[in-house]
Amino acid sequence: AIDLEAEPRLRLSSAPAVFSAQDEILLGRIRELMEVQKVYHEQTFSRTDLARELDCSESVLSRLINQAYGKSLPRLLNEYRVEDAKRLLATSETPIQVVAFEVGFNSLASFNRVFKEIEGQPPSSWRESAQRREVERNPA
Repeated sequence: AIDLEAEPRLRLSSAPAVFSAQDEILLGRIRELMEVQKVYHEQTFSRTDLARELDCSESVLSRLINQAYGKSLPRLLNEYRVEDAKRLLATSETPIQVVAFEVGFNSLASFNRVFKEIEGQPPSSWRESAQRREVERNPA
């Protein structure tokens, strides 16, 4: 069985679902495409692209993601993108616009909107807080 709880971004929905062996295989492939291949870094990556990669229908894909993760595919893609952005923001001085494009957003405006929706603050504020926390942990 796939351990979806091992990664904080991949939490089971509140209503546990029973997955067939084929569903388990597809979920494992979804996880590999997201976590290893990072397909969400491609700005135009869509449900159609993922379904084609998995050789399944879009409806099967949507059902699996909704049941396993309790969210839509676009939301899942954006959560992965924001997690990657947070790592870059915390560990580099890369301009926010560059970070947005590197993690798969196609505009700075959509990145700022989604980041704030998920994290509760804009990326610039999040970066400042992360840098302050780092200084507090490792004073000179």
